This record gives sequence, structure tokens and C-alpha cells, in this order.
Amino acid sequence: MYLNSFNYFRALAIIFIVAGHSVSATNIEYNSVFSLTVGNLIAGGTTLFVFISGFLFHHIFYKKYVYQKFLINKFRNVLIPYLVLSCAPILMLVVAQSDHFGAYFLPSGDGVFSEYILPYFQYLWTGRMLNGYWYIPFIIVTFLVSPLHIAFIRLLTRQQLFLIALSLIAAILIQRPVDNLSVFQSVIFFTPVYLIGIFCSIHKEKIWVALAGKELWLLLIVIALAYIQAALGKGGNYHSDFLQFNGVDIQLIQKLIFCFFFMVLLHRWEGKSGNGVV
Repeated sequence: MYLNSFNYFRALAIIFIVAGHSVSATNIEYNSVFSLTVGNLIAGGTTLFVFISGFLFHHIFYKKYVYQKFLINKFRNVLIPYLVLSCAPILMLVVAQSDHFGAYFLPSGDGVFSEYILPYFQYLWTGRMLNGYWYIPFIIVTFLVSPLHIAFIRLLTRQQLFLIALSLIAAILIQRPVDNLSVFQSVIFFTPVYLIGIFCSIHKEKIWVALAGKELWLLLIVIALAYIQAALGKGGNYHSDFLQFNGVDIQLIQKLIFCFFFMVLLHRWEGKSGNGVV
């Protein structure tokens, strides 16, 4: 089954991610609730992308899933390019060994291992050498635990909903890691998003019917949550140290509802001609 709507959805998710990084890079100062609200609507595009990844995991890979083949495919298309493209920037930072050049992992001691090898693999594990590269180690770990996602798909609906609720509560409280450094914290945070994407693929027909014509209400809820977050003085994504309480992650809830909004809205153009998602 081809899904043209998810081609459009992926394009929009990429736009949100680029816009979020662009706004962050310009260091725009939000000096009003309105500007903070707009910033909150733009931020968090990664959540849209993870939702799509979960949806497509079930829609594309589940029926022909073989763990070894799945990993080989992902390593070839994701891990190897990451290893190649990250090599030069990591080497520059490791050789510079100075925070004046943007180096994050400085030598912890003397010797080749402490000065060069350890920092190299710290950058590689965290993706800290370039903005946005943190996503690759996170998604690789997500691919590695894909048998758990297969097991989730085979559960009863009520069991799936229970696990989603449990993991979502954990994500809302734990939040994204500071500087996106902790791969495992990112996995904990984005797992409910990935599972909700899988769940929506399994039950897509029911969701399209149930939410048809309710796009405006979904959008109003999204805007309201962005406003509430802004009124509380919070802008953008929530980041916190692991197990350090930093409030409730309104941004995550907002972006999940945004996912349903786009999923339902874009389904209106499902019948249009074009190359869709198989």
C-alpha cells in the first residue's frame, strides 16, 4: 500500500527540523509570549520524524522483517555514512584539543589513549562533533532493539496502550538529555514516540476515520499547548539531567498531537498521484 501522505509528512518534518536548528543558530531572543509560542511551534521537529520512523517500521519492515537483514540495511544506509562523514570533524576537534575551537571532549590525561582515542570515540558515541549528529547514535540503538518493537506489535491493543502510557509518562518526566549527550536518555525519551508511530500504523484506518474532520481541533490544541508553555516562560525543547525533575514536558505532548494532526490532514491527499511510501 502506497502512502503519499507520509512522503509529504516526511518533507514537513524535515522543514521543522531545519527551521528549529536555524532559529537556534541565530540566537533569536524571545521577548514576548507570542514569540515564545511561535518558537515552541517550530521547535521539536525531531519528534515528528521519530513518529514517522515508527510508523514506517511497521508499515514497511514488519511483514518482511529479518533482524540480521534489517540491521545490515540500516548499517549500510545510516551507520557507514555517519562514520565516514564524522571522521573529519572529529579529527579536527581532537587535534585542536581546545574549547576555543568548539572542542567538547578535552583530554582527561596524558598519552595517546586519553588525548586522542578516548575523545574520538566520545564524539562518535554522542554525535557531539556537529549539530544534529546526536540523532544517529540514538537511532542506531533504536534499530538494535528492534526485536522489542516486533514484540510490541504482536501484543494485544490494551497491552500496547499500557506500554505507551507508561513509557510516555517516563519520557515527559525524564525529558531530553542536556546537550543531547546521553544516547540512552534519548532512547528513553523518544521510545514512546516511536511506539505511538507503530501503533498508528497498525490502527491507521481507525484513526483516519475517528479523527477525520477534527484537524482544526487538533491544531487548536497544539497552539494552546505552545501558548501554555510560553506563558510558563518555557521556550523550545525541555532538557534535563537524568532523574532530575524539570517539570512536565509540554513540548513533547504538543508535538505528539501535531503528529496526529498531520497524519489526518495529509491523508486527504492520499489519492493524489506520485511516488508514495510502500
